Amino acid sequence: MVDRLEERGLAERRRDPADRRRQAVTRTPDGERTFEEAAAPLMRAEDDYLAPLDATEREPLRLLLRRLYLSRTPDC
Repeated sequence: MVDRLEERGLAERRRDPADRRRQAVTRTPDGERTFEEAAAPLMRAEDDYLAPLDATEREPLRLLLRRLYLSRTPDC
C-alpha cells in the first residue's frame, strides 16, 4: 500500500535516524489534499447524521464509537 502511495506522490517514507529499521510514513502535500477531498463528503454526511446532537454530545459519542471500533480491529 505504501509503495503505491509513494508511486502516486501521495506519501513518503523516511528512515528513523535513531533506529534504521523503522520508517516513518507521512503524507505529501498532494497526499494531504487528496485525503481532504476524500474525507469532505464523509464529514458532511457525519454532520448531517449527528445534527440532532450538539457539540458536547457528539464528542463522547465519537470517543465511544472509536473505542468499540478499536476493540474489534486488530493492529490499531
